[in-house]
Amino acid sequence: MKKYNAPVLRQSAKRWLIFFAFVMLLSFGLLVYRLVDLQVVRHDQLRGWASTNIVRTNVLEARRGNILDRRGNLLATSLFVKTVCADPSIIGSYQLQIAHAIAPLLEMNEAVLREKLTPKLFENDQGQMRTNRYVVLRRKVPRERWEMIRAAMEGMDLGENENGVSRRQKQFLRRVRKAVFADEIEDQLRVYHGKRLASHVMGFVSGSDHKGREGIEAVLDSKLTGTAGWRVTEADAKNRELVWARRQFVAPRNGLNVILTL
Repeated sequence: MKKYNAPVLRQSAKRWLIFFAFVMLLSFGLLVYRLVDLQVVRHDQLRGWASTNIVRTNVLEARRGNILDRRGNLLATSLFVKTVCADPSIIGSYQLQIAHAIAPLLEMNEAVLREKLTPKLFENDQGQMRTNRYVVLRRKVPRERWEMIRAAMEGMDLGENENGVSRRQKQFLRRVRKAVFADEIEDQLRVYHGKRLASHVMGFVSGSDHKGREGIEAVLDSKLTGTAGWRVTEADAKNRELVWARRQFVAPRNGLNVILTL
C-alpha cells in the first residue's frame, strides 16, 4: 500500500487552495468590471437605448372644427380616418390570398395591391440590404371600413389546415394575419355635406396636414385647426400600453366651430 507524506499532501492542498482562490478572485474581478462598465461607464448610453425600446410618445390629433350656416346646419366636418399599411417582410408567399381578401374593401385593383404586398430589397444609408417593412396601401380609410378589413384578415383562407400545422407554423400564420395594420397616427377626412353648395365661400382643405387652402377654410384656419395633444407612456414586449406607467398626458384641444351668416 502506497503511503503519502503528510507535508507533501499539505503542500499540494495549499497549491490547490491558492489556485482556486486565484480563480475566484479573477471571476469576481471580471464581474466587478462588467458591473462598472454597465452601471457607470455605459449607463447613459444603455438607459437611452432602453427608453427608446419601451417609451412611446403618441401624438393625439386635434379634430378640425365644424363649419355651420346661420341656422346651425352642418356644412363641413372632419372625421378621423385610418391609414392602412402593410409589412411585406412577414407576408411570405401569401400576397395573392391577402390581395384577394381586402382589395375590394380598399377599392384597389387586386394586381396593384399584390405588387405593393411583394417584399422588395433596398440598400440603406449604411450600405446594408434591407426589406421594406412599411408600405402605405390606402389613406383616408373610414374607421368602419378598417374594422371590415381587419375582420377580413382574421377570417381569410390561407389555403392550409391551421389545426394540423406545427406550433411554429401557427405563429407564422398569426403574424401573416397581422401584416396589414393601421398607422398609429390617425388622419382626418373633411366632409362637405352641402357638396358644392357655397364652395367658393367654404374653400377646401388638402395635404397630410389637413390645412385650409382657400375660402373660409384658409382665412380661419388657425381657429379651425385646434392644438394637438400627446401621451408619453411605456409599452410591453407586444407594444401594448402600460397604463400604470403613463408618464405624461396632454389632451388635444379641438378646433373651434365657425358659424356663417349664410
